[in-house]
Amino acid sequence: MSEMDKDMKISKTVFAVLILSLPLLLNFGCGKKSRLEGKVVDGKNRPIAGVKVIARQNEPVEGYEQFESTTGSDGKFTFKKLYPTASYTLSIWHKDWKTDTTMTTEAAPEGETTLLQEPLKVLMTVDNEGIITDTATRLQWYVGSDNDTNWDEANLWVKSLSVGGGGGWRMPARAELRGFYDAGMEFDHWVWSGEIYSPSEAWAFLFYNGYDVYNDRSDSAGGRAFAVRNR
Repeated sequence: MSEMDKDMKISKTVFAVLILSLPLLLNFGCGKKSRLEGKVVDGKNRPIAGVKVIARQNEPVEGYEQFESTTGSDGKFTFKKLYPTASYTLSIWHKDWKTDTTMTTEAAPEGETTLLQEPLKVLMTVDNEGIITDTATRLQWYVGSDNDTNWDEANLWVKSLSVGGGGGWRMPARAELRGFYDAGMEFDHWVWSGEIYSPSEAWAFLFYNGYDVYNDRSDSAGGRAFAVRNR
């Protein structure tokens, strides 16, 4: 057999192997993926539509690092191509507000679906103007400057507040401040309430320990002002 015939025979053999291997090559890395289904709700378990849920892989594998899904009118979302059994952290994005709601979960085995046992619950949002919305009570909050403030100064600031189009802002009641505290608001100072205790004293709420007290309205050391309104 000539060298040319040998070369042609080898070439045909290699070509035949490549043809037989083509299905395997095409399917390499394209096996079944893992699915994940869940729901986004507010503080009253009402579905939140039109928000983007982002799944970021905690130990990135190329091609599987991040996926996005948008919730439907029922608040539900689905990821169809997660890396099987990998750990992902879910977070939420919206063009008009931010939230610190996250959840870490494990993707299902290959070809299977994970159904989140608990929804992603958005308790608070902060919009582009800094207005905080408590999604359970529907109250909107705005935090005043980080300066010592007496009661009269707090009252005047609230009355002149124009953020968010202005209108409706008032000093909060003690029960509202406690609800804000219970919802997870973290703050290192005490905050004036709009409730008067006596002609010279008013109620305040201590965010660092959850108690309410009454102070002289002229006191300012450590005092801060919050404004609240019904959404």
